[in-house]
Amino acid sequence: MRGRVRGRDGFTVIELMVAVMIISVGLLGMGSVMGSSTRLQTLAMSRTEMTTAAENKVEELRVYGKTPTSSPLRAAIAVGGSVVAPVVGYSDSTQALSGRWYRRRWQVQNGVAGTRLLTLRVVPSGPLRDVVKQLDVNTLLAVLP
Repeated sequence: MRGRVRGRDGFTVIELMVAVMIISVGLLGMGSVMGSSTRLQTLAMSRTEMTTAAENKVEELRVYGKTPTSSPLRAAIAVGGSVVAPVVGYSDSTQALSGRWYRRRWQVQNGVAGTRLLTLRVVPSGPLRDVVKQLDVNTLLAVLP
C-alpha cells in the first residue's frame, strides 16, 4: 500500500460527465434512427396495402372481360370512367387488413387489337400520416367477343 496514491481509486467527476454525455448522444441518435425506421415501415405497409387493393381490382376486371357480352358485369369494363373524380360504376372503396380504407377509381379506354387499356388509381381515404398519397396502375385487359 505504500506505492499507492490516495484519491486515485475511482473515476473523477469530469470522466463521469464525459461518459454520460457520450451515452446520451448515442441514445439520441438511436432514437432518431428508430423513428425513421418506424416511418419507413409504415410507408412500406401502406404501399403494400395499396398494391394489393389495385391487384384485386385488376383481377376482378379481368374476369369481367371473360364474361359473355350480355352479362351485366361487362359494363364495368366499358369505355369510360375517370381516375381523378368518382364516376358511378368506375369507383369503389375497399378496406385493408389494417383497417385503413382506400378509394379505387379506374378509367377504361380502347386498347390495341380489341383490348381495353385500364388505368387504376388507389388513394387512401381520410387524413392519414406517413401513407403513400396515391398508387397508379396501367394494364391491358383482354375482352372476349
